Amino acid sequence: MASFDDEYERPAPRTRNYAQNLSLPVSLIPPWSQRISVAARYTLTGMSRRPLPRLGEARGGHRLFAALYDPLTASFERAVLAERRRALLGDLTGVVLDLGAGTGANLVHFRGPARVVAAEPDPWMRKRLTARAAAAPVPVEVSRDRAEQLGFEDASFDAVVCACVLCSVDDLAAALAEIGRVLRPGGQLAILEHVRAEDGFAKWQRRFQPLWSRVSGGCHPDRDIAGAVTSAGFAFEAKDMFDPVPPWVLTRPWLQATARLDA
Repeated sequence: MASFDDEYERPAPRTRNYAQNLSLPVSLIPPWSQRISVAARYTLTGMSRRPLPRLGEARGGHRLFAALYDPLTASFERAVLAERRRALLGDLTGVVLDLGAGTGANLVHFRGPARVVAAEPDPWMRKRLTARAAAAPVPVEVSRDRAEQLGFEDASFDAVVCACVLCSVDDLAAALAEIGRVLRPGGQLAILEHVRAEDGFAKWQRRFQPLWSRVSGGCHPDRDIAGAVTSAGFAFEAKDMFDPVPPWVLTRPWLQATARLDA
């Protein structure tokens, strides 16, 4: 398997003369500050004509977000998500696609699949995923495929798992269409996602979504994921809405469900 460094070429630092953007005469600006990185410019000048980048965003991924993800979610994973993952994934068999596998939190809960393909397009997340894949209880193949453009043949998988990923895909409808394409007839979609609130809290999710997306790797707390799954032609077999977090947390409620394409 190719190493992380082989598959991801780190971009060279971007530099530019930003003296014209400062409110000081160029003659008063020290030479060392006339060629600074984009990131440093926000600190040294306090000004920018560009929007702030997402947390840790780099070309091809979210380096800082990937580094912080496991430490920040560890307590919630232990208290809530681990048991939910076990219940959702423990009975899956055949060939399974773990879509947007992140750092690999699902892998330890698979028991029945003959093979799991863990797809994660973010190179920084995939680096951590690859390390966990080696210790998984089932054979795991790591892939860089995006949810909206899967590089697999039609009807390739007996099940597709979406856990904490549909909130952050660029195009939810396209991702669900691709899931339907790669599922075999009668194949199962397994879902563990936070979804849009069904009460007045939804308006706060909409208002804070732009800021929240920037600090959380593109997450959209206001997505109607259950509605989108139904619109994509899936029928729910089991559906459990639960609310394990305080009422002011943007990412609530949660949905654990299984669905299949309508015949």
